[in-house]
Amino acid sequence: MESQNFGVNKLILLGLIETTPKLSYTANQVAIAEFRLATTSLVKSVADESFREQTQLHPVEATGRLAEFCASALKQGQRIYLEGHMEYRKKSHVKYKDVSYQMPFVVAHKIQAIDSLEGSPEYPEDLPKIKRQKKG
Repeated sequence: MESQNFGVNKLILLGLIETTPKLSYTANQVAIAEFRLATTSLVKSVADESFREQTQLHPVEATGRLAEFCASALKQGQRIYLEGHMEYRKKSHVKYKDVSYQMPFVVAHKIQAIDSLEGSPEYPEDLPKIKRQKKG
């Protein structure tokens, strides 16, 4: 039997929503929510062995019913637990059109609100309670 080398592309993030999710729809009426998630870690300095906080901003994209959940239930400053994977999208430089680069972003598979806001569903299982909001 031939040996196959497979990798794992899985992310688990716990952080604060930096931007309120923006909801849009594709031409086929698939919901897409985009937002940024801030995570903070303690990093040990090699020079003096002190610790400092390091914050990373992660662009996140959710689709379908999960996107509708994000737009309806999540707000800036809220703490969430997220499972997903990393993807890269080719982008062109704004000023130098002949320069392109790979932009990383997180594709969300599961999101759970840790700090729920008043009146917001706490978990994706509450999706049936959310009024569907489609443009059209």
